Amino acid sequence: MLRRDSARERDLDYGRALDKLDHEKRDKPDRRDKDKRDKEIRPRARTPDGAVLARRQMAIERGAAAEVAPTPRAASPAPDEPRPEPPTRLLTLAHGEHHDSTIYRFEKGTVIRFCPGPSLLGRKVFLYTNYIITDSQDEKAEVSEFVRNQYYALEWRCEDEQGTEELGTGALITDTDMYAELKLTRAGAFHYYFVYDSAESSIGPTGSGWLHCAPAVRVGPGGRDTVAVEGLTCQTVLAKCLGPLARWEDTLRVAKESGYNMIHFTPIQELGASNSSYSLADQLKLNPAFGADASFADVENLLTKLRCEWRVASICDVVLNHTANETPWLTLHPEATYNCANMPRLRAAALLDAALARVTRDAARGDLVPRGIPPTLNQHEQLEAVRHYLETSAVPELRLHELYTCNVAELLQQFYCLARNKVPPVSAGATAELTLVPDPLYRRLHATVDMDRALQLYNVYRADCYDEEARLKKCCEELRRTLEQLNAAAREEVEGHLRAALDNCVAGMRYFRLQADGPKIEEVSEKNPLVPRYFTAAGECGSAAEAESLVYGDGGRFVMAHNGWVMDADPLMDFANTSNVYLRRELIAWGDSVKLRYGDKPEDSPWLWGHMREYVELTAELFDGLRLDNCHSTPLHVAEYMMDCARNVKPDLFVAAELFTNSDHVDNIFVNRLGISALIREAQAAWDSREQGRLLHRFGGRPVGAFRRARVDTARPGVAPAVLLDLTHDNPSPLEKRSVHDVLPTAALVTMAFCASGSTRGLDELVPHHIHVVDEARLYPEWGTNEGNVGASHGLIQARRELNLLHYQLAQQGYDEVYVDQMTDAVTAVTRHSSTSRRSVLLVAHTAFSAPQGDGPLPPPLRFEGDLEEILFEMELQPRSGAVYTKNVRFINGLEQWTAAVRRRPAPDAAQFVSAARRDGAHTVLDWRAFPPGAVIAVRIAPRAAQRAALDTITRALSAWEARAPDALGLQRALQPLDLADYNVLLYRCDAEERDAGAGGVYDVPGHGPLVYAGLQGLISLLEEVRSGDALGHAVCDNLRAGDWLLDYTWRRLAAPQLANVATRLRELLAPLKDLPRYLVPAYAEATLRAVYDAVTRAALARMTPESRAGSLPRALALCSVQLVGAVPGAHLPPPSPALPPPRPPPAPASLTLSAGLPHFATGYMRCWGRDTFIALRGTLLLLGRYQVCAVLCYRRPRPPRSRCPRGCRTSPPATCAAGAATPSSRCAARCCSWGDTRCVLSCATAARARLAHAVRGAAALRHRLHALLGPRHLHRAARHAAAPGEIPGVCCPVLPPPAPASLTLSAGLPHFATGYMRCWGRDTFIALRGTLLLLGRYQVCAVLCYRRPRPPRSRCPRGCRTSPPATCAAGAATPSSRCAARCCSWGDTRCVLSCATAAPIYALHLAGRAPLEQSGSNRARELLTLALRKRRRYETKSHNIWQMKVKQESHKLMFKFEVQIYFIHSNKHVCT
Repeated sequence: MLRRDSARERDLDYGRALDKLDHEKRDKPDRRDKDKRDKEIRPRARTPDGAVLARRQMAIERGAAAEVAPTPRAASPAPDEPRPEPPTRLLTLAHGEHHDSTIYRFEKGTVIRFCPGPSLLGRKVFLYTNYIITDSQDEKAEVSEFVRNQYYALEWRCEDEQGTEELGTGALITDTDMYAELKLTRAGAFHYYFVYDSAESSIGPTGSGWLHCAPAVRVGPGGRDTVAVEGLTCQTVLAKCLGPLARWEDTLRVAKESGYNMIHFTPIQELGASNSSYSLADQLKLNPAFGADASFADVENLLTKLRCEWRVASICDVVLNHTANETPWLTLHPEATYNCANMPRLRAAALLDAALARVTRDAARGDLVPRGIPPTLNQHEQLEAVRHYLETSAVPELRLHELYTCNVAELLQQFYCLARNKVPPVSAGATAELTLVPDPLYRRLHATVDMDRALQLYNVYRADCYDEEARLKKCCEELRRTLEQLNAAAREEVEGHLRAALDNCVAGMRYFRLQADGPKIEEVSEKNPLVPRYFTAAGECGSAAEAESLVYGDGGRFVMAHNGWVMDADPLMDFANTSNVYLRRELIAWGDSVKLRYGDKPEDSPWLWGHMREYVELTAELFDGLRLDNCHSTPLHVAEYMMDCARNVKPDLFVAAELFTNSDHVDNIFVNRLGISALIREAQAAWDSREQGRLLHRFGGRPVGAFRRARVDTARPGVAPAVLLDLTHDNPSPLEKRSVHDVLPTAALVTMAFCASGSTRGLDELVPHHIHVVDEARLYPEWGTNEGNVGASHGLIQARRELNLLHYQLAQQGYDEVYVDQMTDAVTAVTRHSSTSRRSVLLVAHTAFSAPQGDGPLPPPLRFEGDLEEILFEMELQPRSGAVYTKNVRFINGLEQWTAAVRRRPAPDAAQFVSAARRDGAHTVLDWRAFPPGAVIAVRIAPRAAQRAALDTITRALSAWEARAPDALGLQRALQPLDLADYNVLLYRCDAEERDAGAGGVYDVPGHGPLVYAGLQGLISLLEEVRSGDALGHAVCDNLRAGDWLLDYTWRRLAAPQLANVATRLRELLAPLKDLPRYLVPAYAEATLRAVYDAVTRAALARMTPESRAGSLPRALALCSVQLVGAVPGAHLPPPSPALPPPRPPPAPASLTLSAGLPHFATGYMRCWGRDTFIALRGTLLLLGRYQVCAVLCYRRPRPPRSRCPRGCRTSPPATCAAGAATPSSRCAARCCSWGDTRCVLSCATAARARLAHAVRGAAALRHRLHALLGPRHLHRAARHAAAPGEIPGVCCPVLPPPAPASLTLSAGLPHFATGYMRCWGRDTFIALRGTLLLLGRYQVCAVLCYRRPRPPRSRCPRGCRTSPPATCAAGAATPSSRCAARCCSWGDTRCVLSCATAAPIYALHLAGRAPLEQSGSNRARELLTLALRKRRRYETKSHNIWQMKVKQESHKLMFKFEVQIYFIHSNKHVCT
């Protein structure tokens, strides 16, 4: 592999690619400057007792532990045990497709195979990725440091029957079978892109995308056990509520005993004064609440015990976009924040914020009571009084519009001075309008205008002024009016912002103080201000003047903007830098923290980047994963850099993110660029049971009965992976929002999702209130039996343990398919199904979004296919008598009057919710005894014996076929005696052909319509489309589940005797499908039919030339020969002509014919429409070695013409031929119709060639016989003889044009240039000579067309115009004909328009008999192919359109046009498609 790190190649690195794709301004550092960059962004010096010593101590203790207990090695497979091959996923590259918001997620060990699509044919493609390419792709090999903007070139390969050919990094794409492979062994998200023609292409990436490799979460001693991401069960704990480090183990044991295998810690660093879990005072210092002697090394030791002994992983939050107001380093590095010094555009918002703070102060002191604003607000009228006071007094006195307006007098004085000394222009010219330019420092009345533009617009001559002073006065007056208008517009804009700010302030006060769903805080005080502060208060400002002095003075560095969240903001934009969010008061501010300002690159704030990098790396060393807090407000380029640093510390890092963008498109961009393993999602977002079921379906995995994934299969995009929690720590408890009865069913439903799941500490203990991340100061209780502790009998602990264990087992055992059934409005059933064992777990939950009123009606009986293997558990909440909830002042306690009753594996007759199972045909039915709100039941279902036997039979056959075992399906003996005409019946036959053969036509799928073909291809094409999207609701899937009609049709239609063995074997292969559960029939029917189709097509291709199997496009074109040539009884050919000389054609069925095009030319005389069929002979028969069929079609005497046209027109006599070969038939002389027999239109020369092809059966001998037949030195004379003067000596006859019917012509384009003089429109026809005749060896026909003298021009133009004499040529060759001199029309004879310059090379070619393409070898063939393909779009509107025929096998309406022959086989080594 090649690595790109030169200065010139970096122009196409990842940073430049994102510039073109995301339109974002980026400046990525280069790896060669990495060491220098690290030195710049890391802190220059740190105290020796800080985080550095902590990390050293952690490393020392890890080394000591490794010496005492060496890491156990995982068991290696036995030497004779074959390693399973990794799955391969195909990713198709297409021109112009950028998949930056498409998620392709793969497991470790997956091989990605990049395949070029048809749009890349004929292009030289270079493919690059920033995945680290090393010589060893082993997962356990030494991992190099990942550098995002360093790309590696992937090598192209091509496989054929001889083996694999290495094509290098820049390959000319000549077929879609070429590929480049990449094995993913490292977790993260990796970018790829491709360019054309050169690695230094200046155009930029023409296609790109992302590869997402899931991490492996390792637990157990030495990390020998892996937990699938979908099997994670995570519990969130507030680290500040754990207390001293000494009690952590007993406190966290609650999570272990509850069955969680991952714990999410909020930040463990020192907190700010607000005690918020996410307001960090020092990112590199441990929270002092954990103990004075506690260190990061102690935390790591505890986490190691959790990982190795408890088998519980851990993740921790990282907070990148804000820090606490009390952070010590803010005074030393104020440039790391958004403040009024480095962001002057915030000064207006800071002045407004100070004014609002003064209103809060005055209201709290009671100074505003006369204005109707008391110290306590609890009425709407009081809020309106606040609004009135702000609108009329507090805000107007700030005069904030002056920060955006200009001083008119000063600008006029400046203009006057400049205009007085400058001569006005004679003509002002066109120029832009005058606009205000804001002052960079936003000082009052310091906005300005472009004075040069002002002089151009207003310093002009005036006819009404007679002296210079008068003119200047007039100019200044006009400028004054413009400036006043600009000031008025700026003032109106600012006032609009202020009106929005007041509306937002009043709305916030209404929510916090009056609304029923708000906290209803009435008091107005410093702790509870009227509106939250947006800026830090650097000292109390008693007046507006003092505040303005602070904002504009040196103290403005410490007037820092708080961080927060903006509703509906673009997460890809920095709202503090690019919008008026702070001025309009649109920010939901967190007043305890300030927003950090990183800039666009590390050089913009080197200390901040280095400090936060050390913080992230320290956290990554401690924990198994990170959670990106407030990811949607963190600058994307900052998060990218920090995650790269964290993964360089711990490559298998699990990354979760809190991301709220309200857009799947934007979510996917974050997931791809940050390598997010899972997004935080919450079941509490559902407003009813149906919406909750929709969330389970969205994040649940593939549907039950989904189509089988082969080892080599197409990569499919997916939704962003999720961690689905029943409750996050940011939201209120469901005991407040719903009811206590809903906690258990919601937890159970979340468990059944095929994604990581989890909950928050306190919900399992039924804590009836929100454990607030800011206000909560109590501690979690420890595990134990003493009073105040938590035990197994508390709340949901027992039930949660069973649910978490089930969730883990389902993921580890491959239950990867999900089906959600909404049985009633409140009862939801979720099925997890294993795609390998075909066992299922069905869980039914009765939700209670509101307090239930009785048990309610029972849901419908539970029906499923298969046998009830066991009832896993029954759960419900049961009340305790005598228990009353009292809020503990020291510990966070929950409700004790409720406990979860869990009945594990009860016998069916002893179950309380269901009665004993009964059978109903193929189904098992469970009737309900009782199922109250809050109840949960789970059962395991297994296939019945007959179903298991059928599954084993089908699986063995499919496994053998996927392993390419010889004759895996047992079809070889049945297919061996068949010819290609029989394969036409097996694979194809449109509806008309099938009916003509006596069958009932193609299969009509109810709800979809008739298939395209009656053969396998018709069903495979439809199933392939359905399979690509797992569209199990498609009509064909409904048909397969409902009955076996379609399966029986596939073999019953094979009634011909020679196909009896095939029909028998096909029936045997499909017979096990009838014993399967009906929901599995579509998946296994598609897999079985696809395997049969593959075997049949391989057998058909084996009967043709090797070149037909040398690529995907040649294979498709070769199968079109099978498609178009078949035995149709109603379109039989007449017997051979008795005048034919030997060799005589072999006997063959008279009904074997070549269709002129499907489906319209399928039967009757229209099937053998002569011109179309015989044009296609070379591509469909000769080049594929089907010489016998070609002879059968060619040696037929034409039918006698009908005596009379059906319309009564006169007829012309039929054309004759001395050789007695097939000739053009008669036609209606009046040209009113085409009733003439056209099935045998073939010139003598073409018939002779076909005879020779049948006789010699080889290309070399064919060229030799053609030379003998055509006379002049064809095919073997050297090129130097072509220019020799006079007659070329030799044994051949003199050079004369060969005889041919005068009516043999080349159409300029169908259908508009089909007859008359327009048919031979000279320019178009002779341009096409090379492609249609010369390259195909039709030299005789070419000579017939070229050696004609022009007809004499007509004597007069039909319009009466004068004519010009015809052009002449000394050589006597065809020359341009005369035309109407007035150019009013084109009546001149144009059938032979050919200049001497054009005629000369064709004449020389005819003399020398060269065959340029065939003699130049495969390299020349590739060049010609590339040239033609590059110009394909130019030809799309031409009459002779080489791409008019859409080469798509699945459509199977392919029309073989004569242009196909140009791009088919031209050498024995290479196939040109």
